[in-house]
Amino acid sequence: MMRITAVRKHAPLDAERIVHPLATIWDEVVHRVTLELMNLVTDEDAEIHINLREEMILELARLQIWLGERVVEQRIDNRPLSTIVPEVEREACLGPKGTEKLLAQHA
Repeated sequence: MMRITAVRKHAPLDAERIVHPLATIWDEVVHRVTLELMNLVTDEDAEIHINLREEMILELARLQIWLGERVVEQRIDNRPLSTIVPEVEREACLGPKGTEKLLAQHA
């Protein structure tokens, strides 16, 4: 669960019962964003003629850390974590409107 560290930066004293559910939701958001990015660059006709596997893995890890921090910052948006209801946050991020917003940003 990568987002716990990012959430803790914003709310170091909040209880784990508050942090954990939100970090789980935001991890899924980062996962979906990463999948969408991978779909954008995946082209079965394109062949890479040099081996960049190690560099690509490192850059993907860096991207996921950066995305996680941005997702947490945007979703917290100066709200105390204790005021964010996980069920409402899950729907806002991963429900139809959240998915539509995610897909619209790169359409």
